[in-house]
Amino acid sequence: MKFNWGHGIALAYGTFAVTLIAVVIKTTQYDHSLVTKEYYEKDLAYQEQYDKMENSQHLKQPVKIWKDETSKYLSISFPDELKDIHGEITFYRPSDSDKDFTVPFQLEEGNLLEYDTKDMLSGLWTIKIDWQSGQTPYYQEMYISI
Repeated sequence: MKFNWGHGIALAYGTFAVTLIAVVIKTTQYDHSLVTKEYYEKDLAYQEQYDKMENSQHLKQPVKIWKDETSKYLSISFPDELKDIHGEITFYRPSDSDKDFTVPFQLEEGNLLEYDTKDMLSGLWTIKIDWQSGQTPYYQEMYISI
């Protein structure tokens, strides 16, 4: 059997159809969900978030986060100039939004907060700290690998 132009056209259309079907199958398996569940509401309130970040920029010392490898604790140190600190910490996992969680906190004495990371999956986490000292709100994000 000789290969002629009719076979070439049939082969080209067949390859196109198989490729198109493969692309459709691949795109239906992709998770198209938004990064956060309240994406649009958070976008509309971003100016408030920006003001909190600017307040954090004006602190004499930034918030420091470190992880102790031996005890598996995450330590967060707030500036000494702040008193009566309360707020919440959101642990955001970019690779899987189902693992995100928020922990409220209130510091009566001292400016050191410790959180046990033994139940957290290893990998990259974004730590989002939204806190208030007196009447001034603050916000800071940091990346940490657990």
